[in-house]
Amino acid sequence: MMDILATAKKIADRLLPFFFKSKTITQIGKDIGEATDTELGLLWKKVKPWFIEEYEAEKPLDETFENDDVKATLKKGLKNADADTQNAIAEILKKLEQSKISSNNATVTGNSNIVIQDTKDSNIQIHTGTGDNIKGDKKTYHFNEIGKADFK
Repeated sequence: MMDILATAKKIADRLLPFFFKSKTITQIGKDIGEATDTELGLLWKKVKPWFIEEYEAEKPLDETFENDDVKATLKKGLKNADADTQNAIAEILKKLEQSKISSNNATVTGNSNIVIQDTKDSNIQIHTGTGDNIKGDKKTYHFNEIGKADFK
């Protein structure tokens, strides 16, 4: 059986930034649709009807709207949801958690930095000149074969 409170909190943690950026339920959906995470869009599709039921889609959210309002709507929706919907939400949250765990963070300071991300089994090109490969200023490497000497 699903832990309604914990699940509502997980969903709220993902969606709250959109609620405070946007003024209507419709705009929240558009903003989430523009997000790069497709799982987040799938999650919104599951819970959006609960918010439309509670608030009008096009009506601006009340100025007193806050975190607890989002959580309360989610708790109510989860309690009334059928098992298939609850299971689908649990699967989406699991995928979102996995993507959160595998994300990379880099703090970059200074000038002329090179940051490479998600390059497993990939080739990269390094251009040290104008990029036109005149005088051999372009080199292609398989990521797993690059050594520190290549970056001098």
